Amino acid sequence: MEIEKTREFFDKEIDTYLEYMDLTNQKERTARHILNHLTNLLKSKYIDILLVGGGTGRPELEIISGLIDMGYRPNITYLDPSSRMADVFRSRASGLNPEIHVTRFEEFETDKRFDVILLINSIYFIEGWKEIGDDNPLFKVYSLLKENGVGVFVLKSEESKHTVIKRLVGGRSTGRLLVSVLHSLGLPVYWDKIYAEIDTSPCFNENGFIETERCRRLMNFLLKNKWDEMGKEDKRKAVGILVELVDERKVLETTYDCVWMRKQGMGEPRVVDGPEELKKELYKEINVVKDFPKEGILFVDTTPVLRNPDLFSRVIRYAAEYYRGRVDYIVAKDMQALIWAGALARELGVGIVPMFRKDLAGDVVSSVYSHEYNPDRVINLQKHALKPGDRVLLVDYIIATGETMRRMAHLVEHLGAKVEGIFVPIELTHLGGRIGLEGYELHSILKLGRDDLFRKAQ
Repeated sequence: MEIEKTREFFDKEIDTYLEYMDLTNQKERTARHILNHLTNLLKSKYIDILLVGGGTGRPELEIISGLIDMGYRPNITYLDPSSRMADVFRSRASGLNPEIHVTRFEEFETDKRFDVILLINSIYFIEGWKEIGDDNPLFKVYSLLKENGVGVFVLKSEESKHTVIKRLVGGRSTGRLLVSVLHSLGLPVYWDKIYAEIDTSPCFNENGFIETERCRRLMNFLLKNKWDEMGKEDKRKAVGILVELVDERKVLETTYDCVWMRKQGMGEPRVVDGPEELKKELYKEINVVKDFPKEGILFVDTTPVLRNPDLFSRVIRYAAEYYRGRVDYIVAKDMQALIWAGALARELGVGIVPMFRKDLAGDVVSSVYSHEYNPDRVINLQKHALKPGDRVLLVDYIIATGETMRRMAHLVEHLGAKVEGIFVPIELTHLGGRIGLEGYELHSILKLGRDDLFRKAQ
């Protein structure tokens, strides 16, 4: 029902929508943001692009035009349930010869797979996306991607000032909700922010707020088409919030969550073993603790290695000789991993880039995932910390399920840097940590299976 109402609104109110688009730079900012990152992620110059809920194609066509200017050769498939939107898109996309589908996403059938799927403010065209289960249509989005393909969702953010006004009529942000749903479905997801503005000056003159016809249409769009239905008191409340939120230019700042879904391609596994002497000494030094941090977990305590300066130094020197001249930065997440990474970075004479679970200043790209004993772990990486072409070594003190390392690799590659290798002193082989990391060189010294852990825990 929600999808039908949305389609009807855009069919009837396309002029209002286009006028609203003239008052915001969201589409331009969105196009620039996505284009900057897509070029870091695409593996081929010949690409297939699917636009879901493609609308009039304002940001989508800017992205495609930018890709063409950089030498990419895109084939375009357009999908939208609104025939009027499709007509506008067709006229704007002349010369691209897009394949047009006026239908619901659930009814869309194709044998084609895509390098890029863009869902820009169009999640509401996908019925049932909030449901947790095997029938969730977000699985279909993922299945339509080629290996190494990228799905990009743009949705209103919780901290957007627009969201504050929208809550008056029951509106809510959907960015974090989508992240939560994708996470619960086990689909790979990371996200960052897009910052844009809405020009609300048609609603103001020198005396304050004034309801011109253009302002009325803008307020209807901001308030889910409910402005005309609101009573005087509710309108007064909405105006009060608007006046408080706009700046001196009468601009309303808006924030969007840009949610990325990447289908990781597989490569040949590259295995590097450490020397036998270091293996034996690491095994002798570590402790295995049963039922920590919760029942059923066999926890590998590596802190005794840190207290053994000779062994710790020899592991660091061994790794440094292996990677010397091959990397520009070491990336590690917070806590014990940074101890190993810091020592190795100093030995190599390279920079260190930390990933933190929280409290990381500036613009960041983030990922949420399930850990062995934390179902909602988040890691953040500063956007300016790495640039395209940087050679990166990922470091941790241990690899178990490998989920943290997979997320770290995706965030690094999102910024255009190259993962040159992964180094961990200890690997728990029974937990499948190498699954999804087949395309990377993973170098561990001591490999432990479940039987090894039980013997050590006795």
